[in-house]
Amino acid sequence: CGNDDFRAHFSFLALMLVCFACMVYLMGALRSIFRPFLWALFLVMALSPAVSLVESFLLCLGGCVCRSVAACCRAVCWLFWLIPCVRLLRPSPAKGRMPVPMNSPGMASATPPAKRAQSVGAGLRDREAIP
Repeated sequence: CGNDDFRAHFSFLALMLVCFACMVYLMGALRSIFRPFLWALFLVMALSPAVSLVESFLLCLGGCVCRSVAACCRAVCWLFWLIPCVRLLRPSPAKGRMPVPMNSPGMASATPPAKRAQSVGAGLRDREAIP
């Protein structure tokens, strides 16, 4: 049983030694092909932190631009919402007083109380006249 373990371990080490020797020979023979690949590997490893830095800068810049555009759009929408409200609150040039909104919640209508009473009374008289 111990002899079989020794043979298995030794055969694995011998195979690794042969593979290492072949690899060294092939690297020497194919030096002109491996050299550009090794330079490319070195450049990729050296430049990856710089690429990550540039990428994070560009993402931060894009986020700032998007936030600025969103803030400008909100301001424009707010101004367009505010313009009709300012027109309602502006005094009318003929009378010199503030216009009363037609649908204000505190008032039933914009008609003065005396005219309302006349129109209501006239409506009752008209109803009584009809048989």
